[in-house]
Amino acid sequence: MICMKKLVIKHFENFVWFYNYLSNKLFLSVALSILVGLLDGMSLTLFLPLLQMVSDPLSPSSEGLGKSDFLVEWINAFGVEINFGVILISMIIFFTLKGIAKFIFEVYRVNLQHFLLRQIRLQLLEGINKISYNYYLESDIGQIQNTLTGEIDRIKQAFEFYFKALEQFFLLIVYIAFAFFIDYKFAFLVSIGGLLTNFMYQFIYFKTKNISLKFTSSNNLLQSQIIQYISNFKYLHATGTFKVYYSIIKKTIEDIEFTRKKIGFLNSILISLREPIVITIVAVVMFLQINMFGGNLAPIILSLLFFYRALSSLTALQNNWNKFAGLYGTLTNLNTFKAELNKNKLPKHQVKYIGIKKSITLTNINFSYGERQILKDVNLTIQKNESIAFLGNTGSGKTTLVNIISGLLSPNSGSISIDNQKLSKIDKNSFQKRIGYITQEPVIFNDTLYNNITLWDKRNEANTKLFNKVINQAILSELISQMSQKEDTVLGNNGVNLSGGQRQRISIARELYKKIDVLIMDESTSSLDSDTEILIKSSIDSLKNNVTLIIIAHRLSTIESVDKIYNLNNGILTLNNN
Repeated sequence: MICMKKLVIKHFENFVWFYNYLSNKLFLSVALSILVGLLDGMSLTLFLPLLQMVSDPLSPSSEGLGKSDFLVEWINAFGVEINFGVILISMIIFFTLKGIAKFIFEVYRVNLQHFLLRQIRLQLLEGINKISYNYYLESDIGQIQNTLTGEIDRIKQAFEFYFKALEQFFLLIVYIAFAFFIDYKFAFLVSIGGLLTNFMYQFIYFKTKNISLKFTSSNNLLQSQIIQYISNFKYLHATGTFKVYYSIIKKTIEDIEFTRKKIGFLNSILISLREPIVITIVAVVMFLQINMFGGNLAPIILSLLFFYRALSSLTALQNNWNKFAGLYGTLTNLNTFKAELNKNKLPKHQVKYIGIKKSITLTNINFSYGERQILKDVNLTIQKNESIAFLGNTGSGKTTLVNIISGLLSPNSGSISIDNQKLSKIDKNSFQKRIGYITQEPVIFNDTLYNNITLWDKRNEANTKLFNKVINQAILSELISQMSQKEDTVLGNNGVNLSGGQRQRISIARELYKKIDVLIMDESTSSLDSDTEILIKSSIDSLKNNVTLIIIAHRLSTIESVDKIYNLNNGILTLNNN
């Protein structure tokens, strides 16, 4: 059983890939494809009695039709006399049924495609939501962005080419079956010719498949480079070094387009050789069948019709399969990416966070980035609703420490407990929803001011009242009065039209709006002018004794009113007794 499973995965890996997302829906698509082929085959079979009646319209019979006479006999069984009109009407009926089946097949395929893309997008987003922050810090952002955007579009193309190839495969089987049924000698000779052309196709397919892997890798690199170019736009232009980075991006783009050109060249070979090969094979086989084997022309013509369809399906299959091969790297990239997400996801815990009753306790916390140790045997107890501050130079480990307290980072050793429950056993999402985090670089979404502060909370009387309250607390009333759409004004990408202080005040208002137990402030007043800083500090002071307040600072003047101040120096935490 295990060997059979491995065999299926090896030879039908792409089918298995799609089956993992579409399950049994895939088999209905296969059944519809076969039905289209069968109806098309029956429709074409009626051409032979039609040809016979054209040559002798007064004497219709099944003689000389070979094995194709089954349809004529089937019509006779219904008590219908065979004549020219009956044959034409029968052809219309079969082709109409084929058209209906084809329509259902195409609509179903579109629905499958939408279902597939939806499943992939949601699974990837869910996977990203579950990864650890430690992994995120080390991950390739270019790969993440490329997989969620460009690669999804390429999956759409891969689906189209794969299922077109699959459809042509089943049509090919049906046509060959009909051709062998009508005249097996002729069919056998044409099959040999078709198999010979397959060697050329296999060579091109493997070439395209390998090039596709390089194409996907280059796309990931380009996404990463573009992200860095946009993020560092100001620096690169201010220092006149943008041309250096431009040349790096230019080389990656040239590599991508050269790879795309090679894939297109290989596809062009298949397309251009399609008809010459088909006609050559058919002509040679017809010559041999008539002149050397004394074949009957009528069955040969019908068999030829099936084989022309079969060879057309074969070349269409090869073309679509080679285009699919050009996207093989996308499927491989997606598999690798999902495996990485699954490998680095946070463990699932059932213990829900219910709030802080007494304290947060850190015991013997150690943390390192690679070989560089950031925190060394940190021991700390933070009482409920206590306000504390971490003071230290840049790089001393202050932000790392609060990231560990908030559950973003996991320590290399040591433990964090909320009351008597270890944080590692608590559901992280339920805990982090009750944390406010105000950073040096304010988070602004490309949405309205209201949604930025309320995080898309519903508009009702209670929420509007709370919104207006935090607007006043964060000193934003004057800013809103100057906006054309008031609180419905869209702030743009990262609040591009706002000053640093305005962005910071919006970020503070957001955390004041939330129902939180812990508020972390990482140099949150650093972008404010002195007058606004005093007002904001007054608002923050009003939270004292209502939430557990953790502040990161570089200077004592910003944390004068906290309950305790701790110094961090080279990863060692000490209480400041001054």
